Amino acid sequence: MAKYDLPATIYYILNQTGDEQLFYVGHSQGTAIAFARFSEDQELASRVKHLMALAPIGRVGNMTSPPLLLLVPFAKEIKSRSDVYLSHVPAGASALTLMQWVQGVKSGQFQHFDYGEQENLVKYGQKTPPLYNPRKVKVPVAIFRGGRDWLADTSDVEWLLPQLNVTHDIYVPFYQHLDMTYGFDAVTRMYKYIVNIVMGKD
Repeated sequence: MAKYDLPATIYYILNQTGDEQLFYVGHSQGTAIAFARFSEDQELASRVKHLMALAPIGRVGNMTSPPLLLLVPFAKEIKSRSDVYLSHVPAGASALTLMQWVQGVKSGQFQHFDYGEQENLVKYGQKTPPLYNPRKVKVPVAIFRGGRDWLADTSDVEWLLPQLNVTHDIYVPFYQHLDMTYGFDAVTRMYKYIVNIVMGKD
């Protein structure tokens, strides 16, 4: 998603609109792929005027989300039977995406996908997957986070923040991970700041 889907989406929008830049609003995984790609592709990053990161994700070693934690002990089985499992998911999903999240929980690192030592040597020229470096993300970032987020854990987010060019840090102590997209009061607690940034009022 970071390497292919994100650049394809951004360039498609810019080509269709004729604009030089756009605003990017991402939630959870949508922020992770942005941080990953913008840290390694400065040309693409230069096309983003401002990044609004809702429930920002870099590393997830401290997350306490029960569904994801339940998957960790069964990582090998999930990988070997992923076609069977994922064929029953209504919206579809990628086995490698699930494995990437499990990898992040186990390693506590924000890094490329781990294919195993031999394949890593072929793909990356080293036995371990390279780390992403959020300090290389030059795009201005507005952070929107909650204090009760099981996935974007406070300690992981606080690891991420000093490495980014943060323009806003909107914090709602009682918000959980999905409140930013489904919360009835998200309009006043989150979205008004996004609108103001896009309109140049903040």
